[in-house]
Amino acid sequence: MTHIYICGAHSTGKTTLMHDLKPHLRVKSIEEVAREIIREHGWSRNDFAPNINPHNFEILNAEILQKQILLSEEYDTLHMDAIFERCLDALIYVELYIGHVIKSKLYNTPGLHKWILRPITEYRNDCSYYMNFRSHLLMHIKHRIKYEHQDGIWEKVWGFRTNHPKLKNKYSNGMRQALVFLVFPHPECAVDDGVRVPPDSEEQARFTQLLEDELRTNFIPYHKITMLDRMQRVDFVLDKVRQIKQDLVIDA
Repeated sequence: MTHIYICGAHSTGKTTLMHDLKPHLRVKSIEEVAREIIREHGWSRNDFAPNINPHNFEILNAEILQKQILLSEEYDTLHMDAIFERCLDALIYVELYIGHVIKSKLYNTPGLHKWILRPITEYRNDCSYYMNFRSHLLMHIKHRIKYEHQDGIWEKVWGFRTNHPKLKNKYSNGMRQALVFLVFPHPECAVDDGVRVPPDSEEQARFTQLLEDELRTNFIPYHKITMLDRMQRVDFVLDKVRQIKQDLVIDA
């Protein structure tokens, strides 16, 4: 089972890329959930604009994050390959527009740590999680020292054997095992859709940097989509998918 995430700032061409990829991939396509949530609330853009109503902006992004986690869990349970528009973007919107304190609240979203396997430093207030994670961490530091010569796939930073039976089921089904693509902004893509936050080049650049930092903090591997050409973007994604699971790509 393979999960693919297309993430990045608003108005960078993510939805267009999702549409362009549909004819080429044998996966379920899950587009952005934000518009659906906005419609359910009956909001206009000013109702959740961070500079006008930061409380509703927080609610919106909390619900987006929860919905994304539930969708990921659903397709995990069904053992279905899927491509999702956005991953940790809701965290970054909150940090960028209403601050790190509110972003920290979103770290307590149910299911988040299972989805992305956050480092223990972000969960020290959750003692049961921290102690459980710490015990496994110490166990595998010892295991690495003693059995480093044995076969196994190691995480670059933690040094975990992700195929070790005691960790595999509990800790390996997260975003670190997914294909994550970060789409970089271009002025040519900046179109105001009248729904989400209007595009601003400086904010897009800042958002992109914050999202990169978040992915790195969580040790989530990702691929940068820096090109503007639509077919080059499609070819880039398909090439990475082929390297993971050839039969997901529909070759012409």
